[in-house]
Amino acid sequence: MKKWAKQREVLEKAAKDLSRRPFACEADAKKALELFYQEYRHQPFILKGTVDEEIASSYARLGRPKKGEQPLNTVVYHAHIQIEEDREAMAHEKDLASTFVLITYY
Repeated sequence: MKKWAKQREVLEKAAKDLSRRPFACEADAKKALELFYQEYRHQPFILKGTVDEEIASSYARLGRPKKGEQPLNTVVYHAHIQIEEDREAMAHEKDLASTFVLITYY
């Protein structure tokens, strides 16, 4: 249905934004995953999240580094979300949407 496609697009955009955001520690990334689950818990999708560790290299100053200057290595964490369709929830919503009651006086 169109409604589910729209909801999936919103979820994918939010998951993409979350995966781009770097976190200083693993606990912060896990907390962000929990907040994401709470915000989108009423969607008919199964959300699975992981936290990945990455080493980011950067220099102390902006611009071209001086000859022989070593980059600073820092550890950052990224939260990734996988979105899967929940068949049971979608079937339940479809049953509710297909219910039609006509009540007349006669």
